[in-house]
Order: sequence, then C-alpha cells, then structure tokens
Amino acid sequence: MPSPFQEQLLKAGLLKKQELHRNAKTKPAVKVDGRQLQAERAERDRLLAAERNVLARANELRAQVRELVEKGKLKREGEDSYRFVDEGKVKSLLINASLRQQLASGALVIVAHGEHYELVPRAVAEKIYERGGVIAVDHGRTPSVSEANPETTEDDHYKQFAVPDDLIW
Repeated sequence: MPSPFQEQLLKAGLLKKQELHRNAKTKPAVKVDGRQLQAERAERDRLLAAERNVLARANELRAQVRELVEKGKLKREGEDSYRFVDEGKVKSLLINASLRQQLASGALVIVAHGEHYELVPRAVAEKIYERGGVIAVDHGRTPSVSEANPETTEDDHYKQFAVPDDLIW
C-alpha cells in the first residue's frame, strides 16, 4: 500500500507503479556479529575512559599548581613598582629593593596565579613548571632551544652592550 506521498508522486507522473513495487520489497536483513559489536563497544568504552583519565590528570595537575602557589607565595611588600611583560601586556607588582634583588638574581620567580601574580622561591617555581604552571618572570632559567628564537640576528648586535640587572623602567 503506497503512502500518501507516493500516491501524489504517482498522480504527478514522477513515479511509476513498477518503481513503487520495486522499492516496497524488503531488503535482506543484515546479520549482526555479536562479537564484533561487543569489541566495538569495548573499544569505544576504552577510548572514553582514556579521555576521562587525561582530563582527570589535567585537573589534578592544576590543583597541585594552585596548592604550590598558595603554600609557597611570599608576602609582597614595598613601594617600588616592578614591571614585566606577560602575554604581550605590561604588568606590575609592588615590591621592595630586597625582593627586586632576589628577582634579578633568579632566587625568586613570578608565577601567574589566576588573574594575579605571585612571588615564589626558585624551588617552588621548578615544581610549578614541572606541572605545567605559568611562569611569568624567571631570570634564572635559560630558555630551551624551542623557546629561544633562532633568528635573532638583530639581537646579536646588542649583545656587546651590558644591561644592568637593576634597570628600572
């Protein structure tokens, strides 16, 4: 029995009765292999579990970084503004001369902590760096080859000029 839509197609001459009966024949049923279906489900479940594990590990590392920063941050005090560049923007922290000297020597590091920045000792900063935390300023760590720009021909000229560590800008 044709559907109302098929009847309209017949009346309009867009469909012939032979085509209608040919389409009405049932297609042979596809045999589903239970083992193959079970293996596909197991593979999908394994992939989902692996993805959940990766997300859980990332959340765990973020929590560890947050805890390290909270426990290791130093009290910032002072009236001098220490300016630095992070993500293309100039940021500043109020620090004293002693903290400025420790930053310049590499004993202290500035880390990003949410929307704020905190001062932490080098040992804590290394742990934060290992866990994927954001280090904003670290004068003691030399950049790796992947971080350094190999095409620094312009900078080579300026290497002959000494820049003081206590430069305030």
